Amino acid sequence: MKTYECEIVDPMFAHGADSKIFDLRATEIKGGMRFWFRTALSSKLKNNIKVLKFIESYIFGDTSEKSKVIVSVDCTLSQKTNTIQGTSFHVPELKYPIDPIKYIAFGMYDSPKAEQWHAYVDQGIFKINLSFFSVNKDNSINKQEIQEIESIVDSVMFLYSTFGGIGAKSDKGFGSFQIKSIQFDPKNLVKMADDAVENIYEKSKIIFERIKPKDLNFDPVEFDDKIQTYPFFDPKRPETFGSFLLSSSNYKEALSLIGHKYYIFRRKLEPDGNFNTSYKKENYKAKRALLGLPILYQQPKPTITLVNSTDEKDPIGRKGSILHMSLKKYNSKYHLVYVFLPAMIGKSNKLIADGKKVTPSSDFDGIYAQFKEILGGVN
Repeated sequence: MKTYECEIVDPMFAHGADSKIFDLRATEIKGGMRFWFRTALSSKLKNNIKVLKFIESYIFGDTSEKSKVIVSVDCTLSQKTNTIQGTSFHVPELKYPIDPIKYIAFGMYDSPKAEQWHAYVDQGIFKINLSFFSVNKDNSINKQEIQEIESIVDSVMFLYSTFGGIGAKSDKGFGSFQIKSIQFDPKNLVKMADDAVENIYEKSKIIFERIKPKDLNFDPVEFDDKIQTYPFFDPKRPETFGSFLLSSSNYKEALSLIGHKYYIFRRKLEPDGNFNTSYKKENYKAKRALLGLPILYQQPKPTITLVNSTDEKDPIGRKGSILHMSLKKYNSKYHLVYVFLPAMIGKSNKLIADGKKVTPSSDFDGIYAQFKEILGGVN
C-alpha cells in the first residue's frame, strides 16, 4: 500500500447528501484522479476518445472492468460551520460592499443574512491510501504493470494536488491541499507538469501496447473543429497555466485577493448589463459563459441553457468554468496556481437564450491575457 500524507491549505467543503456533515470520501478522491488522468492523457491522444476511455477504464475500472487502483482515506478532522469572512470591497455602481470570499464561495452558505455555512475543514492532515492490483493470465501478480500504474498515479497525484482541489468550489480556490512527498515549486512548475504528462502518456502506452486491443491504436486523432471537444491540459502551452505569489499571511487574505480580482476579471470580460440584452443576439460571442454559465440563467426570463445535441429540447444544464484556481504554499508564502482547460461549451457549442442560439466566444488567448493582466496584480 502507498500512502500520500496531505495538508489542507484552505476551506474544504466535502460532504455527501447532508451538507452539515463533513465527509471526505474515497469516491471523490478517485473521481479527481480519473479527471486529471483523462485531462493529461487527452493532451496527447486529442480526440482519440475510444482509446482514452479504454485505458482509463483498464486502470481505474468501470462497470465491466475491476479497478487496479483501490483508494481509501484516513481523516479524523474536526469540522467547522462558522462564517468565513473576507475583506470587503466597494464598486461604484453598487450601494453595498462585496465580500470576495462569499462571492467565490456562492452556494456554500444557506442564507446571505444568516450565513449558515456548509460544513468544512480548513486545516490539518489527512491520508490517501492506495493499493494496486494486477494479475497475469495465470493469476500470478503482475509486478511490472503494478509498477507502471503506480508511476502513473504518482504523476496524476502531482497534477491533482497542484492544479485541483477536493470538494465544492475547488475550481475557485477552495479545497486546496498539498501532498508532503510532492513538493510544489513555482519556479519549476512548467517542467514538472510536462514531466508528469509525459510519464502518464509513456506508461499508458506501454500498458496499451502490451494488451493490444483489437481495432484500436494509440495514435492521436485531430479535432474536427478548432475548439477541442472536452478539457485537456497541455503543458506545451505554458500560457494556459502558471502561478502568482500572493502577499497574504493567511488563507482568508489570499482568498479575498483572489475573489476581488476574479470579480473584476469576470466583469471586464462581459459587463453585467449585457446579460439582459446581448445574450439574446444571434451572433453575440458570450465570453463570461466560458467561466461557467451564469447562475442568473437558472432563473426564468431570460433563460439560457446548454444544448446537448442538435435537439434543442434536450438541455444539459450549466457548464463548469474552464478556469481552475488553487492555493499553494511555498517557503511559507501563498501562491495562486491556475490552469485553463478550454473546451466546447456543449456538443454543438451553442447556448440557447430565450429560444435563440448564441455562440460562446472562442477567444481563449484573449481570456488568458486578460486573466494574467488582472490576476497577476493580486499582490
